[in-house]
Amino acid sequence: MVDRLVNSEANARRIAMVENCFGSSGQPLAEQGRVLVGEGVLTKMCRKKPKARQFFLFNDILVYGNIVINKKKYNKQHV
Repeated sequence: MVDRLVNSEANARRIAMVENCFGSSGQPLAEQGRVLVGEGVLTKMCRKKPKARQFFLFNDILVYGNIVINKKKYNKQHV
């Protein structure tokens, strides 16, 4: 499955969308051979209250950030 997505236009669009969600503060994610495998929300259990984080799983890295506007804007990118 990953082999079919490596050079696909749909994969490139999905990666560009993730980059745009993090804005100029995020690191560039588009690299040759990188595939966005999955994405979703996970909840971090904190002392005061649970906090939602958006995760993006690539074939070679895991990226996550705070949700500002769901599916549109994230901040504090971590690779």
